[in-house]
Amino acid sequence: MEADLEFLQEKWRVWFNLLDINRDGVLTSSDWNTGAETLIKENNLKPEQAEIARENFENLGIKLLGDGHLKKKGKAEKHELVDNLTAFYKESSNKAYQYIHDIALHLFMLTDVDCNSVVSRKEFTAICKSLGIQSDSAAAFYETLKHADCERVPVEAAVNWWVDVFFGTDRDQWERFKNITSENC
Repeated sequence: MEADLEFLQEKWRVWFNLLDINRDGVLTSSDWNTGAETLIKENNLKPEQAEIARENFENLGIKLLGDGHLKKKGKAEKHELVDNLTAFYKESSNKAYQYIHDIALHLFMLTDVDCNSVVSRKEFTAICKSLGIQSDSAAAFYETLKHADCERVPVEAAVNWWVDVFFGTDRDQWERFKNITSENC
């Protein structure tokens, strides 16, 4: 468990770097809102969908950064994100995994603009860009998820990938992720 936790903490430090849009070493409400607005813009979400996206991003931000950090201070440093996620994970790794899964599912369902339960390359790229991952990196990830005979990925496969990259302990998958996103951090 302790080795897994150290590995996860390493992952969360990398995620912090991706989410820190302006690269100032601090995650702010502005960085977080930029992710939500990127998702909305990339998918041309309708006003009611845009509001849901903003709410999901805010809920995820509160869980990742801690209610106190995001709402009271309006910012969180890398160690605060890692400390908060560590406490959340120690409280219940299954609960943490399920929470991240549910938020990811909501976000992917929002981007599924044609409501066909599959994620197109454009939809997948929008989610990745909203989380600080560049388009070319998103395209590389998408290629690893799609079936050879299909240009789309089932929503659940995309959600599981996202959650595994964030909370999973597959070190090979994480190395592939780091290699693809290394220019973004």
